[in-house]
Amino acid sequence: MRGLSGSTAPCALGYYHTFYVIEGLVRIVLDGKTVEATAGTSVYIPAGIVHQFSNPGPERARMMEIDTPGNFQAYFEELGQAFPIGTPIDQAWMVHIQQQYDFIPVH
Repeated sequence: MRGLSGSTAPCALGYYHTFYVIEGLVRIVLDGKTVEATAGTSVYIPAGIVHQFSNPGPERARMMEIDTPGNFQAYFEELGQAFPIGTPIDQAWMVHIQQQYDFIPVH
């Protein structure tokens, strides 16, 4: 992700997330608290916590996401089809996709 201004702020009801930053800087907001995560940092997000991430700088940032339970792959496949690399993210369509996977969008 390069220069990503931010995802919608969802609340995932049935999923626990762990983000591990591989490269760059990722800004992660958890229930209103901001974490500036650099390479080697992991951030755990319990189910039901409102969260959002972005790349605040011009440098490339990469992170790995681990989800429990592990049946979350279809969500990312659908996002990849809806927003190919280089395609601007349509926030309304992102919310539509998220709602199909037990996310509650919070703005």
